[in-house]
Amino acid sequence: TPAVNTGIIHASAGTGQVPGRIARDAYTLLHYPLVVGIIFYAVAAEEIVAHPDEPLETFGRLALSLGVSLALLAIAGAVARVTGRIPTVRIGTAIVIMAIGAVAGSWTAVVFAAAIAVVVAASLTWTQLQPWQYEQVEASEPAT
Repeated sequence: TPAVNTGIIHASAGTGQVPGRIARDAYTLLHYPLVVGIIFYAVAAEEIVAHPDEPLETFGRLALSLGVSLALLAIAGAVARVTGRIPTVRIGTAIVIMAIGAVAGSWTAVVFAAAIAVVVAASLTWTQLQPWQYEQVEASEPAT
């Protein structure tokens, strides 16, 4: 995304870090937990669709909680690597989702999925209401 690309340029300009290393970390290494999270989410979604009115078994609750949490933490890691800022809202959201998974043993699959969706929506809304202010790093003039 343009914001991440701009963040990589700004982060590397202010610290002397190589932009390629920052991009490697943000785009490559941190995509592995994101992909694993999506796979866990897909497994849980299949169980939710198959048995919406029944409580999810422990594995289904773990798969959904862990899947969404891994995706959030991977994005948080990429944001932290690029901007140098710790996205505490996303990390907190991942913790809340894991806590919901721990206490939702008797909830039906649909209620459990809806609770997680509400938490994620609230987190994203809160994040959008917070002003993101990237440091403006002035490009240096070429030496003549």
